[in-house]
Amino acid sequence: MTELDPDVLALMRCPVTRTALHYGSPALLDALNQAIGNRTLTNRIGQTISGEIDGVLVNETGEIGLAIRSQIVQLIAEESIAIPESLRSITPAQE
Repeated sequence: MTELDPDVLALMRCPVTRTALHYGSPALLDALNQAIGNRTLTNRIGQTISGEIDGVLVNETGEIGLAIRSQIVQLIAEESIAIPESLRSITPAQE
């Protein structure tokens, strides 16, 4: 995955909480893709997410993830990932 310019990432905010974003760890990405494959991962409006993601940006609380697909961050609040509580403890990636 190609990473965003650090200056651009520093300006981006979660569309729901307006908090800063950081990259989710590879372990979190793997867990989210496994949940997608099992059809158990939903977005904030309860729709099942389909199709593997290439990366994820996570808000400061770890509750909301923004999928990255084909180097495009999905910034629509309703389509953001509702990160299950059981996955929130997975250590975030460091910038």
